Amino acid sequence: MVRADLGEGAAYRYQCTGLRLLVYRNDRWFLLRSGWHGNREARAIVLPDAAGLRVELSR
Repeated sequence: MVRADLGEGAAYRYQCTGLRLLVYRNDRWFLLRSGWHGNREARAIVLPDAAGLRVELSR
């Protein structure tokens, strides 16, 4: 995962890449790192679906 600070003047301050969607459920995004391959010690990233959050998905 790579996190870039786009600066205070940007519409969205941070941009994260290298994540993939596991599931969207109960107004929450469950994300995994792109290189995840069943490692039981890996952690999911859970983000609330909020007005100040923008999620863009691509293939």
